[in-house]
Amino acid sequence: MAFFNVNYSALNFSKKGDVSPQHELSGLELGQVQTPRISGHLSTGASLIETNNDDDRPFVEHNGANKDSKDTTAGPASSELPLDSEETIRHNQQRRRLQGWRFGVAFSATLAAIVLMINFVLVLWASLRHPLHDGIGRLYVGECNLVDTMSFWVHLLINGLSSALLGASNYTMQCLASPTRSECDTAHARGEWLEIGTSGVHNLKRVSWKRSTAWVLLGLSSVPIHLLFNSTVFKALDGTLHNMALVNTAFFDRPNVSGDVEATVRDQGFPPTSRAASQSLEFVQHMQHTYAADQAQFDLLSASDCVSTYGMQFVTGHSDVLLVTAGNDVQDERTVFFTSFLSRAESDSWICQDVDYGSWYCDFSKVQSNITNWTVAGRKIDHCLAKRTDSYCQLQFSSPISIAVLVCNLIKVLCMLWLLLLQRDVTLVTWGDAISSWLDQPDEITKNCCLMGKQELTGRMNRPGDVSFCSPETAHPLPSRNTFQPRWHHAVSWRRRAATYSLCVGALVATGVFLHQAISGVLKGIVGPDRSRSNPITSLGFGTIEADLVVDIGLPENGGQGFAASVLLANLPQLVSSLLYMSYNGLYTCMHLAHEYSGFAKHRKPLRVTTPRGKQRTTYWLQLPYSYSVPLLVTSVLLHWLVSQSLFLVRISFWSDGVEMVEYSSSAVGYSCAPIMCVMILGGCMTLIAMGLGFRKLDCRMPVAGSCSIVLAAAAHRPEADDNAAILPVKWGEVSDASVCDPVIGHCCFTSGEVTDVQEGKFYAGHL
Repeated sequence: MAFFNVNYSALNFSKKGDVSPQHELSGLELGQVQTPRISGHLSTGASLIETNNDDDRPFVEHNGANKDSKDTTAGPASSELPLDSEETIRHNQQRRRLQGWRFGVAFSATLAAIVLMINFVLVLWASLRHPLHDGIGRLYVGECNLVDTMSFWVHLLINGLSSALLGASNYTMQCLASPTRSECDTAHARGEWLEIGTSGVHNLKRVSWKRSTAWVLLGLSSVPIHLLFNSTVFKALDGTLHNMALVNTAFFDRPNVSGDVEATVRDQGFPPTSRAASQSLEFVQHMQHTYAADQAQFDLLSASDCVSTYGMQFVTGHSDVLLVTAGNDVQDERTVFFTSFLSRAESDSWICQDVDYGSWYCDFSKVQSNITNWTVAGRKIDHCLAKRTDSYCQLQFSSPISIAVLVCNLIKVLCMLWLLLLQRDVTLVTWGDAISSWLDQPDEITKNCCLMGKQELTGRMNRPGDVSFCSPETAHPLPSRNTFQPRWHHAVSWRRRAATYSLCVGALVATGVFLHQAISGVLKGIVGPDRSRSNPITSLGFGTIEADLVVDIGLPENGGQGFAASVLLANLPQLVSSLLYMSYNGLYTCMHLAHEYSGFAKHRKPLRVTTPRGKQRTTYWLQLPYSYSVPLLVTSVLLHWLVSQSLFLVRISFWSDGVEMVEYSSSAVGYSCAPIMCVMILGGCMTLIAMGLGFRKLDCRMPVAGSCSIVLAAAAHRPEADDNAAILPVKWGEVSDASVCDPVIGHCCFTSGEVTDVQEGKFYAGHL
């Protein structure tokens, strides 16, 4: 074997009928390429245009004989039907529209269009049927349990649709990032390599700017969808603005309290003729008469339950409250000692009036920890009488968010249709496409690198433009079989592994911290008066509206600013989940690529390509088979839905005496502990499964190529006589053909001819 460096600009194939690597098959599909005739006849009498099964089983001839039953194989088979006949080309042209990546992109575009139509119809129906106020409409008003149920199913549908869009977009992005043969040749001439069979940003600077632009548009359009889609429909709670009066037990028997109220107002620093004085008198008299007329309207709450009921961001189910002091306070002739008419932001500050909580907000836990000594205005509280009100919930939708989702959805559909209808470049979408191309037209730059793996290549490519990949010094004896056993994770770059696992672990840690804070708040007993729950953590349900389970981190609450802040906070985990899915999918793609690739050293099979010729196989998936991609997609839907039930947008509409106080309406982010636990369990299992699969051993001593185009090209230098290897069942191994090797240094490649296993201790080119 001769070793030499190749000047890319001087490349020229001497064999008659060969085409220079510079010749790009633009505008043609792989099925349209005319291949050389194969002389002779097939022993089975079958046509070479037949497509084999789409699995990884060894190739079996039609007579039932396993072509790989022996370690050697006859040379290239033959056919009565020329592969360059008009009938064959016409058949391939008709078949290509429903095969390979084009079928996948067509299915993705159809799926995205269906999602677009569903979204458009639902938005149009909701906007016409339900009037909008500031871009928000009410879909339903009624019992909170029913609203919870409706929200449950609506968000399950939303997450199913968004995950379908994510899967379709990810599939199309992989097709867009796939390079052409000429792009690979150009990169190799510069000492660079491209990724084959995976989706990532590595290829974007080296492929067509049109495909790169479409890739970027698909990626950017996913961000608003996952930040907004789950908030197109959300729940709304009713909050009540309440007034408070501090009284003693004699208050309920005293017929005239006007003097008591006047003294109370004067003590609080208000003139007797002020509006506060008249409000206080009116309120106190109203409460006295209402209690005397119907005591059933009031709930008697202990001091602790009173703090739990009113010590939250907003109160539901109760309105005005009377605080009853301990004893009769005989030292004072008055029966009314304090009144409070506060704004929404201050409606609970009376609880901590006598407590030094040392911060700007009221720390109700300090009150609860010393509830027996709780005082307001210097008087100890015995119990409360809380006026009960009807509570109801709403299911609302946001028209602006829906329109933004529709626009992003439309962008995805247009990008997919552009790729499907206007893209004519022949791209190498799967590693089978790449091997097929290099078997047809070998890459002279990688001629002497047959046992070079991706790890060896990374160590050599230190200088840009260095195309001296292999030289006589690269021939080394093959080490012992036990020295190095490649595993699945060796096919994944350390950067991809580090990014994926860091994202997974970081998300789990953040979820765990948030879950700890949520459970701590529930178990402190300061988030609700219902102490009858046997397990308050799990009994709250999934996505259940609870007035007390609201995130409070100081974000704006009122107006459009508060709504936008709550939407972004509630959906930020959705964006993280989408990034996790794409990283996780890429990790599995790389590992399964290595698994499928290494299988050709054990079994003879046809190549799996996107547009088959001859005996080549085709599938509707790119690199991940359905046994992996379908569970991943289902898991993604489940994870997105669990996240939507863990953290969700909540609107609060405040009411006073049956009148909605629009100026007090606000937005918040609710949470639920049970689905947060499920997210942690599911995320932890997914991370452990990926790590475990990464330690599976690859099938053979074949170099780990990963998705590296140079390593794939180096493995496709077949013997010169085997010019139809690409369309026949092939196997990887050592060949003895004098056209590609010499007696001393061995050569391994994909070929349809005779192969033997690599030998320990023998010298091979391109191996370190």
